[in-house]
This record gives sequence, C-alpha cells and structure tokens, in this order.
Amino acid sequence: MYTNLQDALNYIENRRVRHTLAYFKNVLDSEHIDYSLPCIHVTGTNGKGGTINFISHILQEAGYKVGTFTSPYIVCHQDRFMINGKMMDDDLLLEYINNNLEIIEKYNLAMFEIDFIIMLQYFKAMKVDLALIEVGIGARNDKTNMVMPLASVITNVGKDHLAQIGPTLLDVAYEKAGIIKEGVPAFTSLMADDIMEVLHAEATLKHAPLHVVKETNLVYELQLEGLYHQKNACLAIEVIRKVFPHISEENIKVGLKKATWPGRFERFEINQATYYLDGAHNLHAFESLMLTVASMNFMKQPIFIYAALQDKDYKEMAQMILDEGYQLEVCKFSDGSALSEKEISEMKASKIYESIDDVLKQNQNANQLYIVCGSLHFISQFRNKIIQKK
Repeated sequence: MYTNLQDALNYIENRRVRHTLAYFKNVLDSEHIDYSLPCIHVTGTNGKGGTINFISHILQEAGYKVGTFTSPYIVCHQDRFMINGKMMDDDLLLEYINNNLEIIEKYNLAMFEIDFIIMLQYFKAMKVDLALIEVGIGARNDKTNMVMPLASVITNVGKDHLAQIGPTLLDVAYEKAGIIKEGVPAFTSLMADDIMEVLHAEATLKHAPLHVVKETNLVYELQLEGLYHQKNACLAIEVIRKVFPHISEENIKVGLKKATWPGRFERFEINQATYYLDGAHNLHAFESLMLTVASMNFMKQPIFIYAALQDKDYKEMAQMILDEGYQLEVCKFSDGSALSEKEISEMKASKIYESIDDVLKQNQNANQLYIVCGSLHFISQFRNKIIQKK
C-alpha cells in the first residue's frame, strides 16, 4: 500500500511487461471488471489526441459529461484521465492504484493495462455520458480494443511504429483497421488508395459504414494554431454530425473555438523569446509541422530546438529541418531512450544544449522565435520547465 502518489507512479510506470489481448481479456473477465462503456474509440499515427480534444469540447458545449483517456501525458500522469478537461485528483489516483495492487501483482500487469483498468473504474464511478478512448499502439491488438464503441475513428496511417506493427505501411493500416467493429460506423480521413482499400475491406467484413472525410476548408474559427488542427477538426465535425445529429451547429462552432491542446503548436513567451512547442515526433507529424511553420509567415526565421528518442526516425526528422533551410539546435534531456552523445554529435546542429534549463538560460534575453519539437517526452519536460519559470 502506497502513501505517496509519486512512489505509486514510479511503481506502475516501470512496469513494461507484454501480454496478449486475450490474456488481458481473461484478466478483466476473471476479476469481473466491466469494460462496457459508452465510448468513441480513436486510433491513428498522428492526430488522435487532437481529434479527441475537438470532439470532447463540442460534446461538453452540448452538455455532455465527457471522459478522455489519452497517452502519453504532457503535464503529468493524471492527465491521461480527464473529465470535462479536469485531471483526476492526486489522492483519487493514489486510491485507485492501491485498490488494484492485488490484481496488478497477481497478473503482473503493465502500466498501460493498469491505466486502462483505472480509467474504466473511474469513468464508471463518475458516470460519464461518453468516454473518448485513444489507442496506445496499433489498434487490433491494443488493450483498449476491449471496448465496444459507438464509433471507431482512424485519423491517419503513417510509418511510426513500423517495427512493432509493420513491417509495411499496409500492415500498419490493417492493425489500425482492427478497431472497426461489427455494424459500428467508422470514420477516417482520406488517404492513399492502397491504404483506403485495407480500411474498406475491414469495414465491409464487419458490415460497418465507413465515412471518409476529405480535406475541406474549415468554416469554423479555431483558437489553436497549426494546419493539422484544421484536418483534425474536420474529422471531429463529421463524427459529431453522424453520431450525434441532434447537436447544433452553434455547439460545434463554440466547442471548436474553445478547444486548447497542450504541446501541439502551443505558444509561450519567456522574457523576449517566443517558443512554439509541438509534439511532432515522427516523419508524418514533421511534414505537417513544416507546412504549419511555412504557413505562419513569421517575421523572423525560426530556430528549431530538437530532441528525439532512439527508436524514431531521428536523423530523417533532423534533416527535414535542415532541408527547409532552418537552423537546427539539439537539446539533451532526461529519458532512458533519448539520443546518445554519439548520435547527437553526428547531427549537423549549430548548437548543442546540455539540458532544457540550459536552453532557457542561454536564450532568456534573446529576441528570437524557437520551434521546440522531436519528442512528446521532451515537449512534456520542456513545457513543465516553462510553467515553472512563468
């Protein structure tokens, strides 16, 4: 039994065992953990959290009590479990971890499995009207695939996680199509023909209508900057209109306008310097980020402060920055999977920072614009440092 939340989080965050979906289903069934929950299930290489965010704000504007289960966290572990934008209280999360210790040990559960169980228990106890559930990795064999949703949403299919669910892009598409359920409407953005064939085949097999959202000019105003937010908003609108046809256009308009999203082209002013924090951490997201930066027509040429994890296409992402003519600066940060000294030295960086504190200290009086990107873990740490400074 833990008396301190940080100790409890250290305990669950270090649990990285792997189990099959069948094994996890047996755990839930054996322990009588009810996984029936009114929900929308969302997968995709990028844009999952953003699409969930827009759907959540629209539903809240229409009077719904909405739970969101997303990962990884940006602020703290508790932001994986949100109800109407409010994180679970520290004391309550500690209580849920302690209440599940016996099950955790009995079945040697991994962190994501523990979080999923806590999410089910918490959202049911709080009587949410709807849960928006983000897939961890893949979809077909992801632990979240226990749910039976009102709708399945596939934001896009990209090359991230090829090692885990590849080796080809069509394999990734097949895995993500695995959240499509019998007779349950599915939604996706328009993608390449071969990927769409995979999604259509799964939808046909499951007798599920597949709604394909083509990119259109968004007629509603967003508070969020970044071109990719518009694409996510279009997908969210289609889900709302088809699944919740009674929700008004005014609710949609106001909900979209109110939406904010930490770490997704989020702007901060520190002294004279401006920082845009963006969670782009794979090639698909970097392409979107480059388009967004180009569309901003900044008065000053931005400098990119970059950090990445070893299992990503970190060389290719860094090269994209250079190919667009931007200055590349690399920052070391605290993470077991962060780039090594050797890997960092091989980059064509104009500057290497020893830490995030080093970045903020060296640039505190710089009248300069920075784009901070490369890893959600890095963005989370950078954001927390900025909040502390402010």
